[in-house]
Amino acid sequence: MNRFLIVMVLAVSALIFHSSFHGGGQAADFPSNQELGARNVALKMTQFDFASGLKQDANGKPNGNGVELMEAGSFGSGFLVDEEGTIVTNYHVARKSFKGEALFQEGSRFEIRNIKVYDLPNDIAILKISGQKSFPSCVLGDSNTVEPRDKVLAVGNPLGMGLNITEGSVSQVVRNDLKQTERINHTATITSGNSGGALYRGNEVIGINAAVMVNPAYGGSTGFFYAIPINKAKKLLADPQFNRLLSLEQIFPPNVELIVNKAQQLDGVTGQIQPARQKGNEVDPGAWKAGFQSLALTDYGFLVESPSENICMVLLDSQNRTKGFARMKHKQYLPLFVSSNYPEQYSIVLLNFNNKPVNFGLKTYRLVW
Repeated sequence: MNRFLIVMVLAVSALIFHSSFHGGGQAADFPSNQELGARNVALKMTQFDFASGLKQDANGKPNGNGVELMEAGSFGSGFLVDEEGTIVTNYHVARKSFKGEALFQEGSRFEIRNIKVYDLPNDIAILKISGQKSFPSCVLGDSNTVEPRDKVLAVGNPLGMGLNITEGSVSQVVRNDLKQTERINHTATITSGNSGGALYRGNEVIGINAAVMVNPAYGGSTGFFYAIPINKAKKLLADPQFNRLLSLEQIFPPNVELIVNKAQQLDGVTGQIQPARQKGNEVDPGAWKAGFQSLALTDYGFLVESPSENICMVLLDSQNRTKGFARMKHKQYLPLFVSSNYPEQYSIVLLNFNNKPVNFGLKTYRLVW
């Protein structure tokens, strides 16, 4: 009898050990659905964007107003990290937002008017709920201990449609020379609106879901899902200089005049555009062309100064799709604002409809939010 009990104990122990570490991952002691619903939120952000001269005029053609703003909205995800309502999400979710809302699974909604800090290179933003309430918060783990085959949950609230939970495993951990985790690739499916949501390993958040990886040349999905290591956000949260509240409108002012004040000049060139030529009943404009390489999640301004009132500026992406259009309108300068969501090779084309050559100066700016 004693021998039988010993065998049974050993068998059960082996089964528990196998279940806990099956697949090389940690024990899958994940939070309950109720706990996930209380600690993870949908983010509904009200933003502005640059129309980039592509709004249609009365004739259905691009109006060429390169500095016009338009209101835009986006959904993202986030998770609570303290009882005061501090939310971690992606920078690209909060970018150019002047207000927002945090939507909870049980139906409550809280206004977001403030941001504590953002980290553009790592695509992290830390927002603050405007509300006098004590919130439950997530347990933050150590992303440097993450290993391939760890079991994970990707939690988000895409499009504000409710809690979305997908299961998967860590497929790859990218580390730097100091053995610190730089990126976590995983197989838990995420989609539009999952950006900024938590990646759980067991009861701890070990990553911030960023996006489906894209091919920079074409913008298409590669099928890989990746998360930003939570240690990068923990570093921001622990830094005393970021224990502050800044108005979203202060950081991202929806006002052209204030945006211009945030422009930092990158480059300046001068040149000449050849004259237009008449071809039958049509005019073939003279053209000047230059290349421009953008960075991810970065906004740019271009300014052409010329004595002519009859020139245009067109910005084309690597597939020759028009991303911006500015037309001179009774002024001697030609401005254009554009956004770049991922690294892109652009072409700047200046067109001259005059029958004489035109001199110009072109300045390139980066908008520093």
